[in-house]
Amino acid sequence: MRFEIGFAGIPRDFIDFVYRNRESFCGHGVTYVAETLKPTAGYYRNTHASYFIKHFERRLAEDHENALADTAFAIVYVSTHAEAHEFAEALFPALMTIPVEWNPSGHNLTTRGRSARELTGLLRVAVDKIRKSIPVLKKELTEQDNRTPWLLPKRNFKSEALVPKLIEIQRRIGSGEAAPDVLSQLKRDFVSEHPFQRVDGNRRACFVDRKGVEFHAPGKDRHGFARPGPERHPPMCLVAGRRRLGAPYDRAFHYDCARGGGKLIGQFASCHAEPTRIEGDPHLNIAPNDFVRR
Repeated sequence: MRFEIGFAGIPRDFIDFVYRNRESFCGHGVTYVAETLKPTAGYYRNTHASYFIKHFERRLAEDHENALADTAFAIVYVSTHAEAHEFAEALFPALMTIPVEWNPSGHNLTTRGRSARELTGLLRVAVDKIRKSIPVLKKELTEQDNRTPWLLPKRNFKSEALVPKLIEIQRRIGSGEAAPDVLSQLKRDFVSEHPFQRVDGNRRACFVDRKGVEFHAPGKDRHGFARPGPERHPPMCLVAGRRRLGAPYDRAFHYDCARGGGKLIGQFASCHAEPTRIEGDPHLNIAPNDFVRR
């Protein structure tokens, strides 16, 4: 598996050292992506986050042959900045984000060099976590996509469990816990709140949210996928339409959403749009990135 990893929050005084030593913490199969952190209020959570989102969106938009189907996207970020939480939140749940706690010191060349070496050591540990965890998550999202809860759309699947569980997956992986154990335990916890069930004699079981909307996985009947088009979608719509916590999934995957066998009518949020009343015909197709299609 290959990886494209963004390194965020690195101050201008340290970015050249980090770039020169990137092979020491990236290793084989990792593409290094970084931008110098500007000392501007609000830059970290807004423009800095936008830089990485646009980078990954551009990579996907140019990937006409799906050559990136085995490439993970992730961000390692310095978490000691005041806006670090908002930065990571802007990338969730499409990109895996791993924090590193580091405070730069650079009163002279000696202390600056020591601080830079400390940072690259922390980056190496974070990259190792990404290398170990995302292949496990990718296996879950591709081989178990019809049964995993981790592709459910975070805005349209109404649940008190989905988003907190996704956050917990990322947090526990970032703290160094083994990804297979984390995914297995949290999947059991999620299914205890939203049991996988057959509805109205349907041959395949589905997840049902707290509003009674049934999210039926498509089996082998997959059609359409998130792509650049005439609609003005923000870059994150495409990124989230291809990645979940950094792991690639089938871009044609979607849920056939219904309620009780009749026409599905309700308030649904499509990707970046605010919720609006939408009628199914009789069901709605909803992708993991919340793109809604009649």
